[in-house]
Amino acid sequence: MKPLIFTIFLLIIIFVTIHCSKERIEPKDNLNDYENIDSYFDSKKQPEQEFVIDTNGNCPVVGMQGTKFCPIKTHLMFPNGDSVYYPFIVKLVELYTPKDMLYYKLSNESNNSLLTTVGIIRIRAYKNGQELMLRPGKTWPIEMPAQQKLANMKIYYGYEQSGNINWVNNPTGNFDTTTYGYLAQIARLGWVSNSKPALNNPTNVTYNFTSTTDNLQNIATFLYLPTLKSLVKVNNQICQIVPSGQFVKSVLIGKRQNQLYHYYLQGIANSNTTVSITMSAISDANLTAILDTL
Repeated sequence: MKPLIFTIFLLIIIFVTIHCSKERIEPKDNLNDYENIDSYFDSKKQPEQEFVIDTNGNCPVVGMQGTKFCPIKTHLMFPNGDSVYYPFIVKLVELYTPKDMLYYKLSNESNNSLLTTVGIIRIRAYKNGQELMLRPGKTWPIEMPAQQKLANMKIYYGYEQSGNINWVNNPTGNFDTTTYGYLAQIARLGWVSNSKPALNNPTNVTYNFTSTTDNLQNIATFLYLPTLKSLVKVNNQICQIVPSGQFVKSVLIGKRQNQLYHYYLQGIANSNTTVSITMSAISDANLTAILDTL
């Protein structure tokens, strides 16, 4: 009997060991995986417009969304300081809605503080394929269209860092209101944002996004605060700069097997919040309709 008991005991140990090993190797949750969303966003972006500047008469140049700018040749230079001669090319991107900023994966924040943003452009100049710069102390005038105007709007320049745009305030640069919209003198080409600090010394809460059904690694997550006109790109599914008491629209977008998926939530940010996500299929038209109402 003793050999039989020992054999049975040994078989039980082997079974438990194998079972526990399988538990460690095989994941309990089969999460839905998603593709990189960049190609979809690229298909929806506002286009980069191109203008050939060949005479002094090209002022102002007007973009498709109404941005006006004066491409003053004598204020341009090559990176080595050489002068620029006609013709040269100016490229312009105009972003005046949260939807269009979202497609470019932009965030209206500076130094971990929210910005109120009413418009963003990217304006660049080229000669023979080489990107040009404004001469030190020289500017280009730009004018952004707007019907309702906010006071105390500032110039913020965007610097690309690790795939994100870091907005830096120009302390002496302002957007003045005009009958057309906002007028500014920009001293740097590239990303330019018409913004101002959204709040002074807010009490912030945290939004954390988790899921037991979906792998959120490739999910694009954004918060929009309509009262503040602030769009926030959420990195690593956590945002710690949501002002308490603000109305927040959360939108998550994913794509797999040529099907769009989304999650959409609205509510007041009263406290630290963990949002449990279950993505659902959506058509391109219905997703666009949601983004149009941000």
